[in-house]
Amino acid sequence: MSQETPPRGEEGRRAVRIDPRRSVRTWNRTITVAAAAVMGLAGWQNRWISDDGLIAVRTVRQLVAGNGPVFNIGERVEANTSMAWTCLVALVSWMSRSDVAYVSVMLGLVCTVGAVVFAMLGAMALHDGSRPLLPAGVLIVLALPPFWEFATSGLETGLAFAWIGSSWWLLVRAASGGPALPLVVVLGLAPLVRPELALVYPVFFAALLVLRQPGWRGAARWFAVSMALPVACQIPHPMDEDQPSTPILGVRG
Repeated sequence: MSQETPPRGEEGRRAVRIDPRRSVRTWNRTITVAAAAVMGLAGWQNRWISDDGLIAVRTVRQLVAGNGPVFNIGERVEANTSMAWTCLVALVSWMSRSDVAYVSVMLGLVCTVGAVVFAMLGAMALHDGSRPLLPAGVLIVLALPPFWEFATSGLETGLAFAWIGSSWWLLVRAASGGPALPLVVVLGLAPLVRPELALVYPVFFAALLVLRQPGWRGAARWFAVSMALPVACQIPHPMDEDQPSTPILGVRG
């Protein structure tokens, strides 16, 4: 054996040390953390709250004070677009005893960063972590100033991004044999996050049915589970009958 050829034992140790899949995983995790950090920094540097966001803040303050999700006490006016966002901001504000406006801005940023992470995790799961990611779609989004600005704004935009990203990630997991129930529950939140997301719901739900093929009974069970919370939220509260009726624009005849 010549001196330029390493011993067999050393070759074996080198082969163990060189793991392409480990390198791919390290790269994917690094690029995911980097994308999340860029989104967090850009959103923080452009944090603000819009006038519509202040409307949502007032409604949440009324809710936390025990007056219900109203803009003015005694007026049955639906001032907020997202029921899920109203409840989430109210819960965090109540638990943290923090200012509602500050909570709404920070939650929007957290949800937007989470959306980027979910999108990246979905892409990694789609390829089973075997390919290095070049997240062109995420990079394009991160380069758009409107995305930085509406990462906060006090509105439910960040929550809508998080819903889309998490639905994608859970769909990829379900397609590869993972649990379908988490996706079914998250999909049911669509109209509560934003009403127009109800148009996106059937796209994800149809993809789940095609990929998992649960049969009509299984599909019916999944649909019932996903619709349970949105339907329950439409049940009127008995106290509503004691409140004076106000038109949707808040203008009395």
